[in-house]
Amino acid sequence: MNINIKDGMVLSYGNSFFRGPAPSIMGNPAVEAVRHPHREYCEELTEELFKHHSQFRQSYGDQVPMDNGRAAEYQQFAAPLVHLHESHCQHHELPYEMAETKPAADPADLRPALLQFMIAATPKSNVVNDILGNYDEHLNKMSITGSHHFAPTDDPAHLFVDNVPDTVNPVKAHLAYVQVPTEDGRSTELQLVWKFEVEMQNNWYEASVSAIAPHRIISVVDWASNALIPMYDTKSYGI
Repeated sequence: MNINIKDGMVLSYGNSFFRGPAPSIMGNPAVEAVRHPHREYCEELTEELFKHHSQFRQSYGDQVPMDNGRAAEYQQFAAPLVHLHESHCQHHELPYEMAETKPAADPADLRPALLQFMIAATPKSNVVNDILGNYDEHLNKMSITGSHHFAPTDDPAHLFVDNVPDTVNPVKAHLAYVQVPTEDGRSTELQLVWKFEVEMQNNWYEASVSAIAPHRIISVVDWASNALIPMYDTKSYGI
């Protein structure tokens, strides 16, 4: 329960409990029944880029003066959007394509979900091309081991995946349920996901990926920060 209290009075309360029917084992809501935030974001970003690029081209025709101030202004505006698109949207349709062209032999196999996440997670184009060009080979190289507890524990049973491209340690994985919004936005559905902890050279991701194909990325948190260390003027503090 989430409760906000002030001066002994309850201002608001709520919870995140799922009130719908229990889902079937290894079953997920129909693809068309739930929203796809990643796909929606990329479609809107692509549309925005095309719109501004078309407006810019229409204002100059086929020839754009290199020393033109508006050209520099457009580049400054578009560069961050292009970077976002290249970083997050180049392969956002891949889960749906893979579900049709490379269906998993075992629905409980976590490797396709993890490998498809790595295509989105790695910043290295050569790794992406290698995975796409040798998909089955990478899939077969990935090995899975389980964790064993000698004493009873409430922690979920974890699996560890070795030989995952562009990782620096075995990936930790376990099954979980997350709530995803329905297409009409009025309710949520429970979706079975693989929770991955992916340690890379400059990132440490905690990701939720649909356990059943298409292996959509539901949520991602990067526990590593690439922000610059703030530099302080030591003279002003008399140091």
